[in-house]
Amino acid sequence: MRNFRTLILLLTMTFVTNGLFSQTSPSKKIKTLIVDGQNNHDEWPKITYMLKTDMENTGLFTVEVARSAFTWKGDKFISEFPIANLPKTEAKEEPQAESKL
Repeated sequence: MRNFRTLILLLTMTFVTNGLFSQTSPSKKIKTLIVDGQNNHDEWPKITYMLKTDMENTGLFTVEVARSAFTWKGDKFISEFPIANLPKTEAKEEPQAESKL
């Protein structure tokens, strides 16, 4: 009888711990999109780079960055913190919306 109780206890602990760990380690990564390109703070390209890098390093996220065709401020940091596969942008003195025509 004692061995039966021990077996039941071990099986219960196995199922409980398996359920806990399966919830904390997802099988699929979370798709994330960062949209940037214009901000009144000069360091926005650095922040985008850091967010993307740190999130991907956790192993929980895939991160895409969508940058506007026209950028405002942050020119120094765009070249200092490059993100692969982003199209070239045009720096502007003032914020400018993109034309979708």
